[in-house]
Amino acid sequence: MINTLTVPLAAIVCFTSACSFTRDKTIAEAAVTAFNEQYSAGEFTEIFEAADPRFQETTSPEELTNILATVQERLGSVEEINQTSWTVEAIPEGSLVKLAYDVEFAEASGTEEFDYLIADGEARLLRFNIKSEALMN
Repeated sequence: MINTLTVPLAAIVCFTSACSFTRDKTIAEAAVTAFNEQYSAGEFTEIFEAADPRFQETTSPEELTNILATVQERLGSVEEINQTSWTVEAIPEGSLVKLAYDVEFAEASGTEEFDYLIADGEARLLRFNIKSEALMN
């Protein structure tokens, strides 16, 4: 009797996890869209305020503003993004969603990488990285 229940229960657990991972990926993708809209509008304080406390502990609002203003000066606003990879990992606090994109900025091309904590249906930025040859100068 135990063996006949094991397979259906395992299938339910896997299906539930897959649905959760898909939902969490979608939430993180929406957060990337919001990040890029705020970045392009120069709303750097809003990006900081929406970030996870661990991000806020390592970067001050002024540091983030200086970094993003420099990036915006050299690359311009985000024109188009294309997702190149993603992963979703279950962690004790919720899900860790990692997303990577090829990006066309107004003045150059580059890549973006984001790590979001998804908990209680909300995305909190843990880490981001913007790379472009135009930033090397």
